[in-house]
Amino acid sequence: MNKLSTSLGYDIFLNKTFDFSLFDDEVGSLYVIDKSIYDIYGRGIPGKKVVVGPGEKAKDMSVITELYDACIEEDIDRSGCIIAVGGGATGDAAGFAASTFKRGIGFINVPTTLLSMVDSCIGGKTAIDFGGVKNQVGTFYDPKKVYICMSFLKTLPQRDICSAMGEVVKYAVLSKEFYDWLNDNLLRVHEADYNVLEDMIARCLKIKAGIVAKDRLDRGMRACLNMGHTIGHAIEIQYGVSHGLAVAAGLYNESAISYRLGILSKPHFLAIQDMTDRMDLNTDYPINKETVDLTIYDKKNDQGKIGFILPEEIGKWRRVLLSKEQLINLI
Repeated sequence: MNKLSTSLGYDIFLNKTFDFSLFDDEVGSLYVIDKSIYDIYGRGIPGKKVVVGPGEKAKDMSVITELYDACIEEDIDRSGCIIAVGGGATGDAAGFAASTFKRGIGFINVPTTLLSMVDSCIGGKTAIDFGGVKNQVGTFYDPKKVYICMSFLKTLPQRDICSAMGEVVKYAVLSKEFYDWLNDNLLRVHEADYNVLEDMIARCLKIKAGIVAKDRLDRGMRACLNMGHTIGHAIEIQYGVSHGLAVAAGLYNESAISYRLGILSKPHFLAIQDMTDRMDLNTDYPINKETVDLTIYDKKNDQGKIGFILPEEIGKWRRVLLSKEQLINLI
């Protein structure tokens, strides 16, 4: 088992296979497991477990109260632990419950989708949806440990592998070094070469960890991790597409906005477009007034304006506030 070296203060392990015996020493634990994973691995999970989801359905307040009830039933105290086994939505819900039950108990994250492995499994953000708005309620709460096991990817449908690439392209736009690496290894990524995918996961997490370590509470430079997410979250809600695919579409459209504003040069805009095209990511979702209306709930908004993280070039970004009218004129 390889340990990823970061300055986040908790251990991140990468391994080829997974075994629930990893948690034999965790006293007073509750497993929170995504339904899709439970259908495959459920019999191997020891102890008390709550099945959630699938997917975004895990991030409902009713699920959180169910987790609180399970913790009380199991008499879990502050030395206890919630172990999330699932994608980003499962990790979000389990992390939120762990951060708020008894003002904080242990939390271990076991991401099982490529999307959660490359992005949401670290960083300490937890969230649930509320009032029909994505991630409206949440906390900052670090896991004790993160276990990334490549064997989970073998049971993922191809559409879920493809979905993760939206966040991967985001990291490529944030880091010129990673953009060049991804450009050179794109064919092997498409072929699901697990050694290359493991390297890709590690590279994405190191980029994110370096940013998060400097801005844990998302008051400054960490905002760059939301590139593509302002329009992306709106597309996710409006068209019901997966988070990763929505981010890819959001990244493309926000890059187009940056180009139209004269911030992003044409060669860099075409480079971003080329990367999304070569990843076979569909960015062709109509952006209209309904999309714009959904952006008004974005957490980056300020002074009555809609917040964007726009690329200036590969490896550089800028925070921009636009009025609703400006945005409508740019789409």
